[in-house]
Amino acid sequence: MQISAITIQASTNTMIADYLFKFEAQSEQAATHNLQNALENSGVDLDTYTQSELRAMIKLEQLKLIGDLGLAEVLLRGKLIQEIENEALWSVHPNQYQSMQDAAKDQGISPSEYSNIRNLYNIVFPYLTQVLGLNLALVWEEVGKSNFRELCPYLVRTITGESSPSRNVEHAFEVLAEDILATNAASGIAMTDDQVQQAIVGQLLEAGQLPNRQLRTRIRPERPASFTTHVIDYIQGNSPIKVVISLVNEEQYAYLMRKLQGSVRIVPTQMQELARSHFGQMITDAR
Repeated sequence: MQISAITIQASTNTMIADYLFKFEAQSEQAATHNLQNALENSGVDLDTYTQSELRAMIKLEQLKLIGDLGLAEVLLRGKLIQEIENEALWSVHPNQYQSMQDAAKDQGISPSEYSNIRNLYNIVFPYLTQVLGLNLALVWEEVGKSNFRELCPYLVRTITGESSPSRNVEHAFEVLAEDILATNAASGIAMTDDQVQQAIVGQLLEAGQLPNRQLRTRIRPERPASFTTHVIDYIQGNSPIKVVISLVNEEQYAYLMRKLQGSVRIVPTQMQELARSHFGQMITDAR
């Protein structure tokens, strides 16, 4: 049995449904305009392509443009939520909502989606446009709606500087910050908090261009296996000191260096050198 394509009404409201139906034709015109401009700017004549090739390029460009509806939805919903909250309109609604979250839920917006829209509209988007000077529409095309939702709590943690209730988010932030600081310190570059913040946001947006599964792997680093640290009391002259010894693998060592960055001076030492050192002699005497 062959099923034919049908025309689906995109909204229960006839005015919105009619608008969206007309938008299909308008988006095709916009896609055609974009393609023509792109070809003219590159010095390529339209006659270079067949009608099938031109239609293929127009339809794919149209598909990309319609993706902007996701951004438009977030921006418009964010603006409306802000207006409703600022005027406490949910509290005077005849349905007697107990909170804005309840009012949003009654409009088909889940608590997680509500939080996501608020954070993107009030925190993330203003930072990307006003602080970093990015083209939001272009970034949205590169990252996409699902990846932006995935990145949102990590971006909010970075931008606000407020600790996240999520251990995964907090750990990911710490790893990113420590890696950035360690990399620049190795090159003799000191970074301000604002520079670290911008670097983390840049890395998150770069990761956001990956497929969603790869993005999750990138922003959810696993903690290395715990390791044992031996602490030995020792008297040096008249002063009591402590000797700290750990055996770690490469992953654990990298984690340790991130945590101790700026607090210790690392001196690479060969085993033979260690045996001849004061520390080595101390261990020998203890035997």
